[in-house]
Amino acid sequence: MQNRIPFVLASALKRKYAVRGHFYNVRLSSGLLVQCRSVLEIELRPQAHQDGGAKILLPDAVFVMMNPGSSEPLEGTIANITEDAFPITQKQLVPTKPDTTQYQVMRIMSFFGWEYVRVLNLSDLRNPNSSKFLNEVRLLESRNQFFAHTIFSDERTAELSSAMIRKGDAPIVCAWGVNTGLSPLINLAITAIKCGGRYVGLAKSESEHLFRHPLQRPQRAKQEWLDDMCSLLGKN
Repeated sequence: MQNRIPFVLASALKRKYAVRGHFYNVRLSSGLLVQCRSVLEIELRPQAHQDGGAKILLPDAVFVMMNPGSSEPLEGTIANITEDAFPITQKQLVPTKPDTTQYQVMRIMSFFGWEYVRVLNLSDLRNPNSSKFLNEVRLLESRNQFFAHTIFSDERTAELSSAMIRKGDAPIVCAWGVNTGLSPLINLAITAIKCGGRYVGLAKSESEHLFRHPLQRPQRAKQEWLDDMCSLLGKN
């Protein structure tokens, strides 16, 4: 029987880890304003370091998920840019409200003793409703010809290369979910990820590139995802 990974409470995780993100709004030529987040970084708080607060240099892993969902900054400014401003080379990271998905990542960090994880997404669009998110992607691409909402687009190759810099043995963890509507974005991402080194994910049965998302229901499924992911990472 597989060992259960400790399901650390959110209150304890918030004390141990800090979350920061880069938020931006894009004003398209059509006048439409698109709310986005390009990256999220989860780091061990300085007081939690056993050595008294050594500087963290490179991520222990890079997670790639679907989109930022309802992620929002706790404080700080949101950059306003136009659609010709990509790639985004200067990013001001601001304190960010953690969510249930990020707590799952923190539990993995706690289990393996990781200090720093970077989270990227198939799309930067901030929309908590997956069905509405996919519809928004289709409309942005078909009506507005706006493809730079994904860091895996051609316009953002240099930005992606920088975001993928990590420790030499650090995995890329694919956890974007199993919705087949994501296939166009997944195909873009997987091409780049294969060139970026070792990648892992909890694949849906008979689906090569559909990987289970950390946010599962009910609670038992969250624990199963956590157990399975830690087992997978421990083998690689």
